[in-house]
Amino acid sequence: MEFSLLNVLYSIHFNVNYIQLCNYYMMSVTLSLICFLGYLLH
Repeated sequence: MEFSLLNVLYSIHFNVNYIQLCNYYMMSVTLSLICFLGYLLH
């Protein structure tokens, strides 16, 4: 019982970290594109 509960909590924690990592990566790419476009249009 406890073991499966720990597994569920661990997988939820891992998924949240993975989603945060993806959001951070997407944000970085978006900022890079904006900076690049600003450089091109300048």
